[in-house]
Amino acid sequence: MNELIEYIVKKLAKYPETFQLRCQESDRNIDFFLTLHPDDVGRVIGRQGRTIGAIRTLLNITANKRGKKATLEIENPSSPTTH
Repeated sequence: MNELIEYIVKKLAKYPETFQLRCQESDRNIDFFLTLHPDDVGRVIGRQGRTIGAIRTLLNITANKRGKKATLEIENPSSPTTH
């Protein structure tokens, strides 16, 4: 799943070299945390959240095959809050 996220986000990002992905896995969940260049956040979220929603759907389909649930959050490097 890491490779899937990396492939999609790097194709969308204007600054793919700043992309960072962190993963935390538990018995039932896989949580992914993206850190992006500020200019890339909007590109990955998409209009009305459609792009990030599609990525999350793909992740959940893949995670469900493993009996888990996946989440994907975008972390802003300049503040501790998530989008």
